[in-house]
Amino acid sequence: MLSEKIDWNDEKEYLTTVRRNSNMLQFVKNQTDEICLEAVKQYGWALQFVKKQTDEICLEAVKQNGNALQFVKNPTKKNVFDSSRK
Repeated sequence: MLSEKIDWNDEKEYLTTVRRNSNMLQFVKNQTDEICLEAVKQYGWALQFVKKQTDEICLEAVKQNGNALQFVKNPTKKNVFDSSRK
């Protein structure tokens, strides 16, 4: 299994992994904004696995796939309005 071969202590390994398969974000325990951004830029629906959502991460996810809006945990006027303008 792929998740068994990943060094889960190496941030560079996380980035490489989510670039290949954004759904692997669900296995990343120490998520950084950079890792989450990379995942949602590849596949907006990966937003459902982001533990700490920021406006920037939400906007990128919705920009990549408008349907990712359903995974925004705390919609604000800014992230909803800005995403509708894209």
